[in-house]
Amino acid sequence: MTYPLGSFPRFGHQDRWASERRERAMVNSILTRQADAEEHLRKEIALRVILSQLLNSMSSNTTEGQQELDEWKSRLESIRLRHDSGKRVYYRKLIEVLLFFCDATSTHPELKRMSHDDHKRMVEDLAERHLGGETVLHQTKAPG
Repeated sequence: MTYPLGSFPRFGHQDRWASERRERAMVNSILTRQADAEEHLRKEIALRVILSQLLNSMSSNTTEGQQELDEWKSRLESIRLRHDSGKRVYYRKLIEVLLFFCDATSTHPELKRMSHDDHKRMVEDLAERHLGGETVLHQTKAPG
């Protein structure tokens, strides 16, 4: 007996069917991951557009404030280049820009106390609303 007691070798058709199921599952898994990545990239791009509009609507009365604002705009530009190449930033960098905006405008101080997962859910929701056509942009002037 070449197999353990209580187990029996599969018949040929069983092996073939099992192999076909495995291959189909792997292909479906790859396609699902690709679709999820494309959806997240779309949301990140939508969020980047929102943040870009917000930062472009801001101005500062001081040179230091304007330099910091220009630095954040250049960060968004590097994110845009990354997105244009089809790569994601996984929300982290976009969340940093959003937190800067809220800090600079003294709005939503509760955001600093939120966890990364809460931030991620919030920005995904914001991006989904933007993609759905809702208005999520408010004009704001930075202090200073």
